[in-house]
Amino acid sequence: MLTEREAFRAARYFIEQFNEREQSDRLRLWVGWMAEGTWSDPLETADPAQWHDWVAAVDRVLREPAPGA
Repeated sequence: MLTEREAFRAARYFIEQFNEREQSDRLRLWVGWMAEGTWSDPLETADPAQWHDWVAAVDRVLREPAPGA
């Protein structure tokens, strides 16, 4: 089981890998915004809203029933 932080990193790597094939400026920016350790806190993302949006998305998934349940 991944922690919330590990899942965030996995999502970032997934998007980064996809962008290597597609070469999208928007995806490149998004991956950059998700980068950790760019401010005084080593866990803070380049765009602090990215982490807060991630937590909200995780909370949403945890509240919803699983597909087919």
